[in-house]
Amino acid sequence: FHAPYGKHTEIRIPSFGRAMAYEQASCHLMVPSCNGLVYRVDLEEGRFAVPLTPHAGFKPVEKQSSMAGSCIAVSPTHQL
Repeated sequence: FHAPYGKHTEIRIPSFGRAMAYEQASCHLMVPSCNGLVYRVDLEEGRFAVPLTPHAGFKPVEKQSSMAGSCIAVSPTHQL
């Protein structure tokens, strides 16, 4: 994360991230990755939350696939 005075902090997610979205209701930074998971970083607590998966039986993939996320958005109306 960058601030006007320079670099504030660095984080590393387990897989290559493609985009970022901030969810104000829970103070989470959400990052879709190339393995199909959406990693969530709780900025208030400073740790990772459980990643979101596309469906219940999903298994992360090693290589790029059609399940990989490339964009993300948070609705200002209902925070989904």
